[in-house]
Amino acid sequence: MADIIIFGMEQFAGQMFELLKREAEMNVKAFCADRSYLPEKSEWGGTDCCL
Repeated sequence: MADIIIFGMEQFAGQMFELLKREAEMNVKAFCADRSYLPEKSEWGGTDCCL
């Protein structure tokens, strides 16, 4: 199983996360985004955000 990082934290990143989790043999290890795009909550898509 390949480990990957998804760049972005908006709708497309969420869709890719769900698709890769269900359909591909890939393990999403992290999301990467510029600090200005991080959500106000400390969690995004069930994943803790590191600030």
